[in-house]
Amino acid sequence: MSALIKLLIRHRFFFITLLFSLLFFLRKAIQYALLKSYVTAFIILSIFAIIGISLVLNKKVKLTLRFWSILIIIWASVRILLFLANSFLKEISESHLHHQLFNTKGVIISASFLVAGVFLFRNSNRIYWI
Repeated sequence: MSALIKLLIRHRFFFITLLFSLLFFLRKAIQYALLKSYVTAFIILSIFAIIGISLVLNKKVKLTLRFWSILIIIWASVRILLFLANSFLKEISESHLHHQLFNTKGVIISASFLVAGVFLFRNSNRIYWI
């Protein structure tokens, strides 16, 4: 068995969480590109390129994964703060935001990604790269 496969098996929950977060944002990039919002899709794909290059070249992998986890934590925290602001302050009338953030599904997604971001951040140093 190669060293990479052993690494994937040993830290499978970490890599499943990482893969799930990457696939979620890849889907978001495709959705925004289909809506002709190329700037958002470009930003997401640029982050993917940085992560991919880091993994392929095996350079600064821990730093890159920590950067990704911090971005996830910020994204989820902002969504939760917007939900709380909408709940206790003046209601936001933007239908797009209201549909994505202020329902049960949006809160569950935000909380899940907050937990995933913290998990990735805490465990990124425990993985010994090849």
